Amino acid sequence: MKTLSMLAVLPLISFSSSLTVRDMDIHWTEEANCWTFELSAPTEGWVALGFNRKNDIVHTNLIMTAVQEGVVTSEDFYVVGFGNPQPVKKLGGTIAVSDLVGEEQNGRTTVRFSVPKKASDQYHYDLQAGDEIWFICAYSRADEFDHHSMMRQHVKVKL
Repeated sequence: MKTLSMLAVLPLISFSSSLTVRDMDIHWTEEANCWTFELSAPTEGWVALGFNRKNDIVHTNLIMTAVQEGVVTSEDFYVVGFGNPQPVKKLGGTIAVSDLVGEEQNGRTTVRFSVPKKASDQYHYDLQAGDEIWFICAYSRADEFDHHSMMRQHVKVKL
């Protein structure tokens, strides 16, 4: 995977919307067929962003990302029950994350990724401009995705 600093030669993305949730910065912009998200949190562990039509962790499409020794990884989960996120691929779905880049610097993890506007299966949501959706914002001290979050907050946004 690429690191953010490797993208210095590419044009900067101009973010259409942003918010800060308990020291976690979230930026998003609409592209032709996808949304691009940038997450930055005060941790060297994983950072995550989930999508749900309701203020609930259950039935959330949860994108978890981590940077370990310069390598950026992600997992595309669907929360089937409280405390039970499952990889969408294991459930028979299609991984939605693309264009994943990130870095750890000065005690912060920053990642950027894209997801399609149109859901490819029942484990993802259509994300159209003007839609109201709940962001599930979270981060952890650890890079392992099964480690609990140190911060999680749900925020209703308009794309």
